[in-house]
Amino acid sequence: MCKVRAFAWESVLCVLLIIGSAVHALSQNSRLQAAFILQFTRQLEWSGQGKQAGEFIIGVLGADADITADLKALEGRMVGQQKIVVKVFASPSKVANCHLLYVPVSKSGQLGDVNSRCDYMLVVAEQPGAYLKGAGISFSQSGGRLNFEINTKELQAKGLKVSDQLLRVAQAKI
Repeated sequence: MCKVRAFAWESVLCVLLIIGSAVHALSQNSRLQAAFILQFTRQLEWSGQGKQAGEFIIGVLGADADITADLKALEGRMVGQQKIVVKVFASPSKVANCHLLYVPVSKSGQLGDVNSRCDYMLVVAEQPGAYLKGAGISFSQSGGRLNFEINTKELQAKGLKVSDQLLRVAQAKI
């Protein structure tokens, strides 16, 4: 009986360690995505119509996004002469006055609604391959590394100019 209990506890501990590792990997991934997003803001140029006075708004679609806290850590940093402010939007119909909108996997089905509402805004999607479905940039994983994909046509249509440096490091582009 004692051996059974010991085995049960060892099994529970193993499961908790595995879950803990997965949670750590997810939080590490969202931190990396936030760092990438900060670099995107520095490697893109918004057109005159897309530039807004005041703050540089990074939006997050949906309150359930894991990345929200990591993006909030960017608040107060500068993009050009503008301070970063992060706002959470419950739905595409609520999105307004953003420079950049992050669309988590859980909201990737709403990408079409987001694009129809947002001129001059960079849409960054967590869903791999979303750059083929209207996102300007989407994240992907390859060999355990975080990468990104760029849709240059979508970015140009939104009035965004992409630096050559950003294009060189993109995993995929169209």
